[in-house]
Amino acid sequence: MYAAPKEKIDQSDIFKNIYFHSIDNTQEAILITPICDMYQGKADYLIFCGVFLFNEIIMKFIEKCWKEEIPPIFTSKKRYEELSGSQKKNVSKRIAELRSNFHFPRYHWLDPFPGEEESHIIDFQCLASINIDEFAESDHYERLFSINSPYREQIPARYSAYMSRVGTPDSKESEKIIDHASKDAFKTFNS
Repeated sequence: MYAAPKEKIDQSDIFKNIYFHSIDNTQEAILITPICDMYQGKADYLIFCGVFLFNEIIMKFIEKCWKEEIPPIFTSKKRYEELSGSQKKNVSKRIAELRSNFHFPRYHWLDPFPGEEESHIIDFQCLASINIDEFAESDHYERLFSINSPYREQIPARYSAYMSRVGTPDSKESEKIIDHASKDAFKTFNS
């Protein structure tokens, strides 16, 4: 998945020391500015998404999304080994959903960086932009490595899909429609 940095910076390169105003801190980040814009003079700014350690993101999920489903982890800080079989299965299921890059469009899973054991998560909501000339003149930003194809192309595509979502209201009839479709499917399978 990862390679030594190429001679020129490329879309989906991983950097460290990128400042994110939203979290008031420097962070590892992935470059999402299209390469053609960078090298054809169309980009005045380089756009980065924050890259966080898996454990940082998973704690947010436990606090916000999974609190009701996994209360013993949240409330008593149980270790994984202390969980019941069904609790372990639930944790594993939720992590697999996050790992699939399908159920949570805001996030993108990255395998552990070379020489590390913990996975990382890209947060498509955590954005930073840096003037391209300022970036080129600075030695503050360290490029860690490049991401190989097809992963390199997958990340900006997922970012674009996340940013171009269209919110629609839930139908008041959703439960009735799902119930009716379920009954129809059951009839079909039993006929």
